[in-house]
Amino acid sequence: MAKISNFEEFIGLSDFDVEIWRMLLAEFLGTFFYVFVGVVSTVSLSQNLMTSVVPVAFAFGLAMSSISHVVNRASGAHLNPAVSIGRLVVGQMKFLKCLCYILVQCIGSCLAAFLVESICPGPSLERTDGVTRPLYMGVWEALLLEMFITFIMVMVYKSMADPTRDDLHLSGPLVVGLSITAGHLVGYLCSSASMNPARSFGPALVNLNFNDHWIYWVGPILGGVIASVCYHFGVQDRAALKRRRSRRNSARRKSSLNT
Repeated sequence: MAKISNFEEFIGLSDFDVEIWRMLLAEFLGTFFYVFVGVVSTVSLSQNLMTSVVPVAFAFGLAMSSISHVVNRASGAHLNPAVSIGRLVVGQMKFLKCLCYILVQCIGSCLAAFLVESICPGPSLERTDGVTRPLYMGVWEALLLEMFITFIMVMVYKSMADPTRDDLHLSGPLVVGLSITAGHLVGYLCSSASMNPARSFGPALVNLNFNDHWIYWVGPILGGVIASVCYHFGVQDRAALKRRRSRRNSARRKSSLNT
């Protein structure tokens, strides 16, 4: 019976209530608008890669910052399978909820890429614009770069979402957006700087171009998992977290006694 209970806890069937639909809708809309804004920026400036770097970097970064402000309270503003899987690995998310997050993130990305293809003049995505691919480096170098820049982004996300951090006075979504901007400034001309499997999946599916697509799942997910483990077990103040949990449990016990 204990094994069944542990399995049900890992799966997370208890998470599926009315609130889960609000979370999934937030993740869908957030990923949709993030990919739409970012991919439009790559299409409109694709003729000159060198001059595209800064506008594309800020388009993705500011889009993430703005959209995260909207959906953060509803879903935590993952908008990225690498973030969701990272939280799953360290026990901050249940399996089924994580799976549903990834599914709606990918659906949102696909619809955004389809909309970009529909409204942009000319062949747009038919020229593989918006499809992430290694540019001025090899496949394995692109994999490592995706892993490293995603590691940085997820570390920033984890620190901004850390309930024990009372020393942070900046907006969490803004800082996460800036980390995505930095990742694009460093990696756009090398690996396309995806940092997000869902962001890569939508344009790849719409364009039917999956060349080297595995890079943009393996690299970001590895980077996200390593970052989550490093932050959760290394950087995070575990004593402060235990004190916070103790206070919260005490408050719950008092509340139950009063009722």
